[in-house]
This record gives sequence, C-alpha cells and structure tokens, in this order.
Amino acid sequence: MSLRWKVAGILFAILLLYVALAYAIASRVVFSSFEALERKEAEENLQRCVSAIWREVQQIQAFAYDWASWDDTYRFVETRDPAYVETNLADASFVRNSLGYIGFVDVKNQTVWSRAVDTAAQADLEVPELSREIWPQDHPLLVSGNSPEGASGILLTASGPLLAASRPILTSMNEGPIRGTLIMGAFLNERLVETLCKQVGVQFRLFPLSVPDAMPRDMQEIVIELKNATNAVFRPLGMKSINAYGMLRDLNAKPALLVEAVTPPQHHARRNAGAARRLGGQHRGRSGLASGHARDAPADSGGPHRFADGARRVDRQAQRLVRSVGVDAHR
Repeated sequence: MSLRWKVAGILFAILLLYVALAYAIASRVVFSSFEALERKEAEENLQRCVSAIWREVQQIQAFAYDWASWDDTYRFVETRDPAYVETNLADASFVRNSLGYIGFVDVKNQTVWSRAVDTAAQADLEVPELSREIWPQDHPLLVSGNSPEGASGILLTASGPLLAASRPILTSMNEGPIRGTLIMGAFLNERLVETLCKQVGVQFRLFPLSVPDAMPRDMQEIVIELKNATNAVFRPLGMKSINAYGMLRDLNAKPALLVEAVTPPQHHARRNAGAARRLGGQHRGRSGLASGHARDAPADSGGPHRFADGARRVDRQAQRLVRSVGVDAHR
C-alpha cells in the first residue's frame, strides 16, 4: 500500500473518531438539554391546565358572592317565597351561568332549596352528595366558625367532580346576622374540560381518585409516584413528546383528581428549533464571557453547528494533505 493511501486511511479514521466524539458530546449536552426543555414545556402545560381549573373555581366563587350578599336571597331563605325561584332559578339561570348546582342551606343546616342540572342534556340530576335534607355540621362547604367566609374547591360526587364555592347569606350591605349558606358549582365534565382545553391550548384529561382500583394500571402507578414526589411526574409519549401528571386535592385536602397534560409532538418540533438557537446562544455567551467578548461572538459560532463546521475543516485539511502527499510520492 502506498504512503498516500496509508495517510488517507489514518486521516479518515481520525475523521470518523472526531464525528463519533462530536455525536457523543451532542448526545450528552445538546440532547439532554432538549429533554430538559421538553420536560419544562410539559410542566408548563400542566400548570396551565391546573390554573384554568382554579380560575373556573374563582369565577364560581365570585358569582356565589354576588348572589349570597343580596337582599332578595336574604329574604328568600327566611320566607321561601316561590317568586324568587321562578324569577332567579329557572333553567336559563343554570345554562346562562354554566352552573350545574345551586343550593341554599339555612343556619340549622337544612336545605331550603337545591337543584342539580345536566345543562347539556337539559335534565335534572340526582346527586346523593348534594340531594340531602340536612347537611352534616362538619361539611367543608357550610359556613361555620372554622370557615365564616365559606369555601371553594373540588367536591367528588357520583355525577363527577364538582367545582364548588360557598358564601354566607347576608344582606346587600354584607350585614348579618348570617341566615345560612349559598352553594354553587359546575360539574367538571367532558364539555367543561373541552372548553378549558381550548382556552389554554393544551389537551388534558382527568382521572377521579375516588375509586383508584378502577383506574388503568399505569395511572395507578403514577398516582403512587405522585404521592412521594414534590413536583410533576413525566412519561414519554413516543420519541418526541412527554406527558406531565399532577394531582388536585379536594375541599378536605385529600387527593381528588389526577391531571394528565398532553404535549403533542408538533409542539416539540417548533420548540426544538428555537431550543437549538437558545442553546447555541448559551454556548456563545459562556465562551464570550471567558474571552471578554460576549457580544462579538459570530452568529453561527457555538451550539451543534460547531461540530459540523469542525468536521468540514478536518475534511478539507485531509484532502489538502492527501494531495500534497500524492505530489511528493509522484516526485
């Protein structure tokens, strides 16, 4: 074998070694950074979903405040005037305000009036947790010494989770004495979840934890992991996306719902393009700080492009060396 081919073979082996080394570095640095960014995006999507649910609770709480601090409601709990029901509690009130439940409870914990409705089917619901003549004294939604301002949160029922809020019944001037508790709620059903998904631009699913054995096996494992975790739990979906899981607690601070936020692959395709630019910017920033010229770094220096540029330079040098060796051998 001529010297020319020996040198070419050595240089080719060096080039292969350089490419392998560059790929290994990219796998550890760049790809791991992509994974961290993907997890961050998945966690942000999960937080958007959770925030959307709690915003819905806050809206119900504000609506309950308006109705509870109202002279008409204050009189109704005392007189039980049917005109109040006809005027304010018709089907349109539930549909217009996206409510699934309205209930009035007096100071003796007795139900004055209540109704649960499936607004989509335009039918009344029989919900054991809400259809009761006397409420237990320690019910978290009742106004009491422990919660004089009422409460808000999630209540698991046989008809699905209810986003509920309660307020003390007072006059329009917020004066007492308190005549009872007004409770309002919206069922967190598929229709409401779909609405919230459109609001936040993220698809998510809910799994009630009232019957853990009825959940899929993989979801049961995630629930166990969440109980021992301080942050979200992640699961890969294919090769390009990660789902994030979190837990919502009910009015008694017990685990109530498992939330699954789905981050589709197309989100990552868009994010990874920007991630590569950000990672390149980070590498440029670190190298620039080391040399004292962070702002003078060229736009295409740094990031994964450096590996390809270096490989091309080695290839060009190899070609020049091969040509020079060939000339010397000919001579």
